[in-house]
Amino acid sequence: MNKPLLLLGLSLLVPVCSVKAINVLAGASVTLNGTYFIGDEFWAPGSAAAASSLTDGSFLSAGSQWNINTVWWNRTTYPGNNIVLNLAGPVQITQFTAQADNNDTYLLEYWTGSAWQNAWDIGTVGPAGMQTRTSGAVNITTTQLRFTVTGGDAFSSVSEIQAEGSRIQGVPDSGPTWALALMGLASLRFLRRR
Repeated sequence: MNKPLLLLGLSLLVPVCSVKAINVLAGASVTLNGTYFIGDEFWAPGSAAAASSLTDGSFLSAGSQWNINTVWWNRTTYPGNNIVLNLAGPVQITQFTAQADNNDTYLLEYWTGSAWQNAWDIGTVGPAGMQTRTSGAVNITTTQLRFTVTGGDAFSSVSEIQAEGSRIQGVPDSGPTWALALMGLASLRFLRRR
């Protein structure tokens, strides 16, 4: 049997797949559960951002005021507020990034299909204002995420949540991948006949 042809046949049988990490939260639907945009009388009047801005892929300038163009709330008055991000299908997540008020702590959870599980405890970071944090590496498969505040001062806000990963496809790609695999099988059959 011709060894180079055998190697070629085997290499075509195992297609090369490249999965590029993307922001799987881009454009995800956002549900604000609770009461928002009330209770900042101490600060200059804030401006509310649309819930959809949390997954639009845009960060505010670092240090921006916590209640300007953000989703914000008074956590003392409304401690049960939470934000649910629906991913419209299963995704594999490898890392999170969030921009939120610097002096508050937050929790990002993922839905297992039957319960919420902790994905990332988001700590405080300086300097003042809206600041971006990035998680360590994670390995999570889910269809929904939930964002809540867990500590800090009375006022909490978030402006962007991103999740790096890939979409999980239910049907394999029917393009060149399968063509290469079929060519590999045909090559092996040809070599076997020789």
